[in-house]
Order: sequence, then C-alpha cells, then structure tokens
Amino acid sequence: MIEGIHILLKCSHCGVDNRLYLSSSTRSKPVCGSCKRDLFAKYSIVQGYVYVLSNPKMSGLLKIGHTTRLVEERVAELNSATGVPAPFCIEAYFATATPQEHEAKVYRVLAQYKLKDKEFFEIDLDHVISEIEMITGWPPDFLHFHRTGAEGSDSKPSYEPSSISSSKVEGSDSKPSYRKDEYKRSVH
Repeated sequence: MIEGIHILLKCSHCGVDNRLYLSSSTRSKPVCGSCKRDLFAKYSIVQGYVYVLSNPKMSGLLKIGHTTRLVEERVAELNSATGVPAPFCIEAYFATATPQEHEAKVYRVLAQYKLKDKEFFEIDLDHVISEIEMITGWPPDFLHFHRTGAEGSDSKPSYEPSSISSSKVEGSDSKPSYRKDEYKRSVH
C-alpha cells in the first residue's frame, strides 16, 4: 500500500508551481503557496478498491469485494484456489480512500441480492455499478464493456457511465476513451 505521494502542481489561478505531499493523514485541502486558492476541487487518497467480478461458470452471480492491493493481484489469488471452476473476470473496480467501509455499505445497500454468508450477489451489473458509483462518489477506474449484440457487432455497452473522467480531479478537460472489451485505468 502506498503511504503517500509527492505531486508537483501548477496553480490554475496564478501559475505558480506547488510541491505537495498527500497521504491518508492529509486532512486539509491543498492550497496554492502563493495565492492561497484551492488547488483541487475534489480529491481522494486511494487506499484500496471495491471490485466487481464475474465467472463464466457462475452465470447470474457477481462477486463484490475489496482489496488494499492491486485488484489484479487479488483476482490472481482468487483464481489460484482449487475450488474455482474457471477464472474470475474483472467487470469493474472503484478506487476509494476507505475500501472496507465502502464494501460494507455496498453489502448493506444490496443486501436483498446477496447470497447468505457469501460475497456473491444475484443482481444486474449495471445496477451494481450505479450503486457503487453513488457510494464511493467516483466513477469506476476500470470498466469492462461487454458486447451485447451478435458476434463481431459494434453494439453499445449495456452500461454507459455519465461522468467517467480520466482523472480523480474534477474540472479536468480530458475525455475518456473507452472501447468495448477494453478498459482505462485512471491516474491517481
């Protein structure tokens, strides 16, 4: 887990370069050392992820969990278990400052869809993604789009996020470039 991060950021108001150190213990909003204006409208120190997985041998079920490691590492660990009939596929994951807390809230909100004493849910992927986006306050960092039409068609994905940005800082002018069966990982 990353303890903190050093950032060099130019103030959009006065143009002065600011050196910042952000960590989980950072409580105040970073301000420009020269003009004292906020450098970020919104930011979050990533401490982990809430993820959504599917398995082709477990049709109709989604596994929702959290990790403080890379999601790919957690999935590799799950896939190495002898009781897993086929490898899990990452459907989406969300960066969060409080992964365990957000996972618990997702479990409470989606309790009616949860299998008893398991991390599996009988629920539509679009619904899960919308709920986790509302709970974490951020769009997914990774979203695996599925083809819903005929083989080789260019049909649109079933989930079309309304506000995915390529950065966790609001006000960014960059636009996402998602394509079916691919993902984009945000820079934090």
